[in-house]
Amino acid sequence: MHNPGGVGGYAAVGLDDEKILFEVYGSDFVTSNNRMELRAAIEACKQEVHRRMTIYSDSQYVVNGASRGLPKWVISGTLQKQTNADLWEELYQVMRRRIPVTFQWVRGHDDNVWNDRADELAGVAMRKTLESGSLISVARILG
Repeated sequence: MHNPGGVGGYAAVGLDDEKILFEVYGSDFVTSNNRMELRAAIEACKQEVHRRMTIYSDSQYVVNGASRGLPKWVISGTLQKQTNADLWEELYQVMRRRIPVTFQWVRGHDDNVWNDRADELAGVAMRKTLESGSLISVARILG
C-alpha cells in the first residue's frame, strides 16, 4: 500500500470466540509494511483485554520477530541495532505490562474473515489519510 516511504495503514481486530472485542486502526505518513504490521501488534497489545492474548498476523516478520527475535535481542542487548528498533522496543514494553501475549502466523489473502477485516480497516485508514492529509487513529471497543 504505497510503501515503503509512503502513506500506510494498520489494523487489528480483537476477538473472543468469534465475538469482536475491539477494532483498532490508523495510519502513518512515511512508513513501510513492516512498520505498519508492528504498529498493529502494538495497538492490539494496548487494549484492555484481561486475559491471555494470541495475535494472529499474516506478517512473518512480526510473528518471528516477536516470538523468537525479541527475547534474544533484549537479553543480548542488540534490540537497538534492529531495523525498526523504536517499534520493537515499544512492542516489548507493552507486552511486558500485560497478561502473556503469543503470536501465530496466518496466511494473508486466504479468505480468513478476521485477517480480511484487518486489511479492510487498514485500507480505510490509508485512504482517509490520503484524502484528508491527516493521520487516522481509531479504537472501537465493542465487547
